[in-house]
Order: sequence, then structure tokens, then C-alpha cells
Amino acid sequence: MAATVLIIDQDEEFASQLEEVLQGVGLEVSLTNDGKKGMDLAMATPPAAIILCVELQKMSGYSVCAKIKKDNALKAVPVIITSSEATPEVFEQHKKLKSRAEEYLKKPFPPAMLIEVLKNYIGDLMVQPHSEEAAVDIVEANDPVEFEDSTPPEQLQGQGDAIEEETAGTGLELGHIAPGALEAALGGTVGMTDTGEAPAYEEAQESEALTTVGFPSPLPSRPPPRDTGASAELARLRALVAELEDRASQISAERDQAIANVSAARAEADAAMSMRPQAGSTSGAASREVVELKKERVQKEKEIIRLREELNAKENERMAWLEKETELDGKIVELEESLELEKANRSQVEAKLAGELARLTGLEQSHGQAVEDFRRRLQEASDREAELNQRLEETQATLEETHASLGASSEHAEQLGLRVAELEQEGEQLRGVIVERDNEIAELRAKGTADEEEINRLRGELEGMTLEAQNLSGQLAAKTEEANGLLVDKASLEERLETTHEELESFRERTGQLEEEREQTQAFISGAEDRRFKALKALEIATALLHQDGTEAGLAEAEVIEDADLVEAEAAEATA
Repeated sequence: MAATVLIIDQDEEFASQLEEVLQGVGLEVSLTNDGKKGMDLAMATPPAAIILCVELQKMSGYSVCAKIKKDNALKAVPVIITSSEATPEVFEQHKKLKSRAEEYLKKPFPPAMLIEVLKNYIGDLMVQPHSEEAAVDIVEANDPVEFEDSTPPEQLQGQGDAIEEETAGTGLELGHIAPGALEAALGGTVGMTDTGEAPAYEEAQESEALTTVGFPSPLPSRPPPRDTGASAELARLRALVAELEDRASQISAERDQAIANVSAARAEADAAMSMRPQAGSTSGAASREVVELKKERVQKEKEIIRLREELNAKENERMAWLEKETELDGKIVELEESLELEKANRSQVEAKLAGELARLTGLEQSHGQAVEDFRRRLQEASDREAELNQRLEETQATLEETHASLGASSEHAEQLGLRVAELEQEGEQLRGVIVERDNEIAELRAKGTADEEEINRLRGELEGMTLEAQNLSGQLAAKTEEANGLLVDKASLEERLETTHEELESFRERTGQLEEEREQTQAFISGAEDRRFKALKALEIATALLHQDGTEAGLAEAEVIEDADLVEAEAAEATA
């Protein structure tokens, strides 16, 4: 599979030319004119190399380069920076940074030159061009560059020597002139008009005053605002970056104006030289004119050199602003990474909250099931109580019948004894059932208490997590507007928690109702106790009467006592 080269350039025509040449050497090309989109493409699929233009629409190419070099997955990818506005000094200044690129190319350049640069980094991934057109491009890239200035280097050197001789006694130190300033200054000849005046010199004086006073001093650094959150800091940094870009544009405009002033001075000097008298005049006035001309020439050269020095100073100032802009871009990248980390922490807290909420939901379901079981068992107990009440009434009826049949035969007494034995056995069974029901009810109550304690504990944890979520929401809201989603989630969670509170209150109200029903049942059983007491009174009377009948009366008394005990046991079961 062919290697991919990512081109980030807003000049689509130039990017298309580069694409065609790169495809000619077997490379695949991915194009984009947006810095952020270029970063996304590079992070999704790291390319073999990145061709990055400084002049982008939404962000500087230097900022994109800083992000690439800070990314662990992309910092090893070679980056070639191109620019149509940057000077060699700007490139040299950027090379001193940690986030520097591997190569720098000044636009416009032949596309074949890019091929030669890429060979140093991904030459093993490239194939030789097969088309004659690509070969011609490579040959042209190696040809010497021809400049429009036709002045031979020998003539420039001679003029430079003459300037040094004439300025030997003026105190002007040419050794401190910026590189290239002398050659630029000697691009033409200077002189005077035939009237003896030097209008170019007067204009140069005006230019000097403008250069010295008119150029604004560097803007004072604005005191940073109080730290009210990463969002405010990010906005401040972006505003400062925009201010730096405006300042860089202003310095560039001032530099262009200074260059225009120098060019105008040179043009006027050339015009004055073209109007000087023809050579061959040997009069003393002509000699003096030549001397004056040389003096004016020296002064012009001094003025040009001074303007060049000021131009270099402005360029250095622009470079300082550019370096500060790059540092601010790096700080913005760090803030964005911190914001991503905060988002990840928020996601973890949300996941933990979701887990605890699911656990709380499960406990609520278990508690609801326990409540349903308790209701069902309570209903069974109520039904059993109704059955016992019915049997109590039947026993009372039997007791009345017993009173009515005290004078019956011994055969009837034996039947009553058997009936008493059956009732006693059934009473024992009912006592066992009552004990089991009591144990089950106690277990349900204990389980309900434990579930309620667990719910309270989870509610406390949930409240703590809610507070933590609130803190995180406050931090994220200060850094980015995306944290509003967390506030919405928190509000939803509070609503669900409020709903849970309402359901628990409903459970408590229902439990209170059940307790009231239990008290009513207890009151009913108390009434049954009163009826039992009356039955015992009647039993005492019957006992007194049975003393007269001997054994038959004793059996009847035992039967009545057993019936009374059975009624008492059933009443106790209903109470439980």
C-alpha cells in the first residue's frame, strides 16, 4: 500500500500541483484547507509526511505544527512548513523552538523541490518518476536561479569598496549592517539634479523622522485577568493571539512602507544621477560638484543603511511577537488537553452514578417484592383470622349446645370427648402454623429494615456523588459550555431521586395503614377475649352444675375447657 502525504494548504491550485507531482512518485495525497480538519485526519491515520502552510484561515500553521509535535503518535512524522509571507529570519526563529518543523520552504517553489526534500525522509517509500514532465521539473529545480537585477557581482563589489573608502572618515561602521543591506543599498547609483538640490535627501529626512517617531512602540503586555476559570483564560489567550496577529500584520505593513521609502530614495538618487553633467568637463566647478555629489552619495548610503537597520529591528520585533503567539498556541493546546481530561473524569463519575442508580433500583425492586410478600402474607393472616373467628363462633355455639345438653346420656358425653380431642389436635396444628407465620413475619420485617438501611446508605452515597457531580459540573461549566449537559443529567437524577423518595414515603404510608389494620384486628381479638371471659364464666356455672352428675359432668367440663383453650390459641395466632 502506498504511503500517504497530508497537505494542509488553503491555496487549492498550488496544492493540486503538489498532489500531481507526489502522485507521480507513487505517493497517495490527502488534501485539506483547514488546520483542525488536518489534525483530525493526521490523528485518524498518521501520514508518512505533512506539508503544512503557515497561512491558513482559522488558525496559524505554526499552531498546527505545535500540536503535531506535542502528540505522541504524530511527533515523529516529518513536517515541511511552507509560506509565501515568512522571511528567512522568521524561519530561523521558529527553528529554535521545541515544536520546530523538519524543513522550511518559501513559496513559490518548484514542486520538484519538494520531491528532493521528501527524499531525505521518506525516500524509501517513493518511486522514480516515469513521465518526462516530472523529469524536467527535477532538472529545473537544480538549475541556477536567474534574478532580474542584471548588475554583475563584480560591479557591486567595486561600488562597495568605493563606499568603504569614502566613508572611512565618517565614523560609519559598516560591520554592523544587517546581512544583505549593503548589496540592497548598492543596487543603483546616486547623484544630484542639475540645480544642485537633493530632493531625495529631504524626503529621506522626513522618512527618518517618521521611522523614528511614527513607528509605534510595542504594545504593552496586557495584565492577565483574574483566574475565573479555564474558559475565561482560553478566551483571553485567543484574544491575545488575535492581537498578536494584528500587531504582526501592522509590523509587516510598516516594514513594507520602509522598503517603499528606501526604494523611493533610490529612485530619486538614480534620477539625480541620470541628470548630472556629461563627463569631460574639467572646470573647477565640475570638480566641486563631483565632491558634493560624493558627499551626498555617502549621506544617502548612510540613510539607506539606517533605514535597513530599523527595518531589521522591526522584523526582530515581529519575530518576538510571533514566538509569543506560538507559546500562547501551546498553552491553548494544554488547556484543551486539560479539558479533555476533565471530560473523561466526568464520564467516569457518570458511569459510577449510573451503576449506583442501577443498584438502588434493584434494591427498590427487591424491597417492593418484599412488601408485596408481606401484603400477601398479611392477607393470608387476615383470611386465617376470619376463619378462626368463624370457628370461634362455631365453638361458642357448640358450648351453648353443651350447656343445653348437660343432662344428655353418657354416649353423647363420649362423642363430646372425641370432639374435644380432635379440636385439641387441630389446635396444636394451628399453633405450629401460627409460630411459622410469626417467624416469617419477623424475617420479613428484619429484611425490610435491612433493605431500608441499605437504601438510606445508598441514598447517602448518592447524595455524596451528587455533590461531587455538582462540583465537577461547576468546574466544567467554567471551562466549556458542554458541561451544561452534566447539569441536565444531574437534574434528571435529582428528579428520579425525588421520585424514589416519594415512593418510599408511599411505602411508609402503606405500612402505617397496615399497622392501623393490625390494631383494628387486635381490638377485634380483644373483643373475642371478652367473649371468652364470658364463656369461662358460663363454664364455671356449668362446672358447678356438673359436680352433681359425677364422671359424665367431668368429661363435659374437660371438653369445654379444651374448647376454651383452642379459642385462646386461635386468638393469640390472630394477634401475631
